[in-house]
Amino acid sequence: MKTIPPAVAAVLACALAAGPCPARGQAAPPNLKLPEVRGDTIARLAVDGPHAFINRRPAPSGSYVFDGDTVTTGPGTSALLVLNDGGSVQLDQNTDPEFRLLRQGACLLMSILRGQAAIDTKGGCIEFRNQRLNTAGVARSVVNIRVTNREARVTVIEGSVEMMAPRMAKLGAYDQYFAASNGKSAIRRMTAADARAAGAWRQRYFRAEQPEADGPSDTDSSGAAAGASSGWCCFPAGAGAPSNPAACGRQHGIFHLGATNPNVCRPSYSQ
Repeated sequence: MKTIPPAVAAVLACALAAGPCPARGQAAPPNLKLPEVRGDTIARLAVDGPHAFINRRPAPSGSYVFDGDTVTTGPGTSALLVLNDGGSVQLDQNTDPEFRLLRQGACLLMSILRGQAAIDTKGGCIEFRNQRLNTAGVARSVVNIRVTNREARVTVIEGSVEMMAPRMAKLGAYDQYFAASNGKSAIRRMTAADARAAGAWRQRYFRAEQPEADGPSDTDSSGAAAGASSGWCCFPAGAGAPSNPAACGRQHGIFHLGATNPNVCRPSYSQ
């Protein structure tokens, strides 16, 4: 079993689907007030929270993102890049300072050391890389990416992803690819609800722009939405607890609808 050096990187994504993915829940909030598209940029930025930066400088909503810019988020902040081609990339809070969007041929390149991002290519091409894990793939789809120091999880919500490393595999909708820093990997078939729950963290942000996604405001004693579907929440450290999609998203976990024990947090590894 091979150990991957920390300097080796890579998850990639580009075009497989025959046509553009239709607009769905991953789309940008419809009522954002953004400036006109500029041809010398790659995206316009929407911000929810006090800690968004472009090239380490504070970045308010309405900022332009240029080729080669670094976009980062701190606590309690999400940054939504509305791409000029119609797609979007949304960053969760505390998404790493080496996040970049670059033009490479017909694609955009995104480098992420750790954090979480939701991608909707809308028929475009986005490559995403991780600097610690030897994982590589190609996709045009709706994808949630979560990266920690120990692992990366790529969850396909719609479309397809072709993984090239640590082992080759073609993923379809509701597949999740897991890659660990020691080179182990696993693929798990999810339910549609579980796959979509991987992106439930987005509901914490831009609430004024998309109130229909917020659901009931009543909460139980744990802070979870009352009446929400129950299941198991897996945390980055590997442990888990009973939860629901909203509460699990607030804790930055991965929700598994209907699960009742921690075994769901232990994927079966394969080489």
